[in-house]
Amino acid sequence: MWCNVGFAEERIINRPYCGYYTYADGLKSFKVITKFFISREDNSIFGNFTSDEFGEVYEGVLFKGKLNDKKLTILTTDEHTHGEANLIFIDNFNSFFGVWSGDDGLASGKWDGKTGEFCIE
Repeated sequence: MWCNVGFAEERIINRPYCGYYTYADGLKSFKVITKFFISREDNSIFGNFTSDEFGEVYEGVLFKGKLNDKKLTILTTDEHTHGEANLIFIDNFNSFFGVWSGDDGLASGKWDGKTGEFCIE
């Protein structure tokens, strides 16, 4: 069941969220900017993310997302892996936290983001 465009979805559209994603071992944490959008075809959530890993910039894609209340389940892909993120929005949709995992079962960790004037693309 796809979400209907409403207050929640309007709050996350095209807003940069600055944060980090961290590998499960806790030893590697990278800055990431995440943005979400809504497909007019089926109301699914999609987006993109840009990370800085050891001075290299990587871009990834988010797609086929489902927002249920404040919980977002969304597929991810970048040049390293494909997988899924499960995120929970808090603070009136101004921030989120959650986990991500790769399809290979090897990569996983935490992902968070917060929007505000400090977060510049």
